[in-house]
Amino acid sequence: MADTRRELGDLHRLLIAPLASALTGARRLIIVPHGPLHAVPFHALWDGVRYVIEDCEVVYAPSVSVLAQLRGRPAERNGNPLLVGVSDSLAPQIEREIRTLKSILGGADVLLGQQATVDRVQQAAAERH
Repeated sequence: MADTRRELGDLHRLLIAPLASALTGARRLIIVPHGPLHAVPFHALWDGVRYVIEDCEVVYAPSVSVLAQLRGRPAERNGNPLLVGVSDSLAPQIEREIRTLKSILGGADVLLGQQATVDRVQQAAAERH
């Protein structure tokens, strides 16, 4: 654990600490990573006392070019994206996040909560091929 915290602390010093004054009081940190930053767990960066996620919500967003590619994909049998989410006590906002994605992507098909059974997800995925 000490090695992990040391590495997460080094990343925090490089990526978060220089922005500390701009982040003071922020409730949400939106990360749009590029290149190798896609592999950085920003929510888990360690300042020596706390992880970033303990101070604010961390949201990862694709680049604008990725979003444009998703919107501009050629339609297949069913060209609508399939969004699946099941909230629980550890991740209570998943269904809200899925609804937000649906509003961004437009005509997405959604399976939430008890609707998101393995059978229904497999069936919906098969309809897309």
